[in-house]
Amino acid sequence: DTAGKPVKLSDFTGKFVVLEWTNPGCPFVAKHYDSGNMQGLQKTWGAKDVVWLSISSTNPRSSDYQKPDAIAALWKKQGASPRALLMDDDGQIIEGHSISAGLDYPGIGPLHAYLYKNGRARFESATDAEALEWAFHVSKTEGILPALETAHAFAVLPRLGLTPADRVVVCLSGRGDKDLGTYMQEMGRFT
Repeated sequence: DTAGKPVKLSDFTGKFVVLEWTNPGCPFVAKHYDSGNMQGLQKTWGAKDVVWLSISSTNPRSSDYQKPDAIAALWKKQGASPRALLMDDDGQIIEGHSISAGLDYPGIGPLHAYLYKNGRARFESATDAEALEWAFHVSKTEGILPALETAHAFAVLPRLGLTPADRVVVCLSGRGDKDLGTYMQEMGRFT
């Protein structure tokens, strides 16, 4: 966060978290902060133990860019109360890590939130080691070299409590040959 303290979503497991993308130079954002709407929402939901995290989307190359301490000072003056403002001095948030090139970004969107809220989606995670273990398992048993993005999905399957009667479709979202360097590097651990 702006104080240099690491903030991880896993710190808030079991709680509702609001991720507010904000930009003090945006007329729409300014309208809602100048009117007190956002501060009211932050206070109302904060009182209900909802975690409110603000992420500044300002670009350091934009004329309206403000450093974290300037945004924090503005919000203090306006009475804003997010739990944390997530950005560094360069205007960035730290990206996630994944052994897979396609999963190393901090991404979620409105559709994900909607599907989760309505019980249509469940979100799971797998470690790099689990993904690699299942990538090699699928390669051995199916003769397919899955992309490491897909291997994360395979790694989650044993946790779902499936029965032999259940059917699962896993989209092999990419070709594993693009990950061949990683496969070769990790082969000794999983063969």
